[in-house]
Amino acid sequence: MNQPTSKFPMHRAIPFAMLFLFIFSSLHFLYSNTRDTSIEKLLIDTVTVAPSVWLINRISPEITAEAIGPKIKSARGSLTVLNGCEGFETIFLLIAAILAYKSSWLNKLKGLLAGTIMIYLLNQFRIVSLFYLFLSDRKLFNLVHGYIGPAIIILIGSLFFMGWISY
Repeated sequence: MNQPTSKFPMHRAIPFAMLFLFIFSSLHFLYSNTRDTSIEKLLIDTVTVAPSVWLINRISPEITAEAIGPKIKSARGSLTVLNGCEGFETIFLLIAAILAYKSSWLNKLKGLLAGTIMIYLLNQFRIVSLFYLFLSDRKLFNLVHGYIGPAIIILIGSLFFMGWISY
């Protein structure tokens, strides 16, 4: 009787999980050491907040949002993007999963590039959405900020990984 083949056999699950946890923990540890440094300022203020403000001003020029450090400010309110809100934890989860999975380095590089861009863009969309929710509905803002937004991004990142290993 033929056994179904799997892209992820159980005998590889424990080494994968251990390597995944090591890589994720290392990335998270390294990133946590950038708090209050120019690296954190670059990643939050320049890479995250500034593009969000650019997009808000394209969608709603009447809001005239400004990027002031980690804040998206407008006359109607301001939103602060803190360490943890910029989406890097989800990017680290995907990086750890791709690097821990047995595949060629070229496939890993393709997955890392496509997945990182995808999660970055999803998180930018989340931040812009959160800004609009903050201005219009604080109760919904709290729900989307704390639960729905992060869960959706992690779910999409997981689906990307499953698609990548199937590819």
